[in-house]
Amino acid sequence: MPTRPRAVEAAYGWLWLVGSLLLCIHIAASYGFVHQWSHRDAIEVTARESFRVTGIRAGWGVYVNFLFAMSWLCYSIALVTTGRREKVIDRTLYVFLATILGCATVVFEAGVIRYIALAAFIALVVLHVRAKSASAPV
Repeated sequence: MPTRPRAVEAAYGWLWLVGSLLLCIHIAASYGFVHQWSHRDAIEVTARESFRVTGIRAGWGVYVNFLFAMSWLCYSIALVTTGRREKVIDRTLYVFLATILGCATVVFEAGVIRYIALAAFIALVVLHVRAKSASAPV
């Protein structure tokens, strides 16, 4: 990773921790308010919705969300406590997050949300490519 000021790295770690905690709160709220704390209901609803949209009964998507939430939370805690970023873990979590957000907003949403999310993803890809090409050695 390029050398960045300690304050920037500390802010990065804390923001990732806040983001991962918000995801955990989101999952807990979903279980409490939507599924009445029933894991079976969460899996059945997820399977039904994924089948409606993709033709695949993917109740296992609940476990994918759990895996991502725990991975992100654990890495975020490590970032805050050690102050060290690992390039491979960073990139893996970025791709995992983009995949989950893309599925949640572009694939499973409809209407305006879908198009705003698609435009945001395209903008992020363009920004990423431009940033990488600007920092590439000549």
